[in-house]
Amino acid sequence: MQKLTLLLLLIIFFSCKLTTDCSKYHKGTFLYKSRDYFDTLLIERNDSMETTIHMKKGFVTKYRLVWKSPCDYDRYLVSSTDTSESVAYTRNHQIHISILRGWNDYYLFRVTLDEDKIGFVDTVYLAK
Repeated sequence: MQKLTLLLLLIIFFSCKLTTDCSKYHKGTFLYKSRDYFDTLLIERNDSMETTIHMKKGFVTKYRLVWKSPCDYDRYLVSSTDTSESVAYTRNHQIHISILRGWNDYYLFRVTLDEDKIGFVDTVYLAK
């Protein structure tokens, strides 16, 4: 049932993707509330690089970004102070992110690993 719900959400939001001006998300400061880390991540993005800071744990992770289209990019791990297995795993795997739809204060995105088409959908907020 959860997969069906996720699939329906992806279809709905993917169909609205063309109405989103994703260029405003290429640079700036954003917040992501991670359910995996039970932490808020501060994301600083400058088009080709992204720095993620875990606000509670203090981990700093840097990624190189390759924009495939205005709303789609691949993220490659450059360095991290987080030594967890999940971060180490991403070192040899491509992370693909699609911005599905945006509003003034936040945007919805889908993240997939390598060629996995399911992934997950979540929200990133623009920092004020």
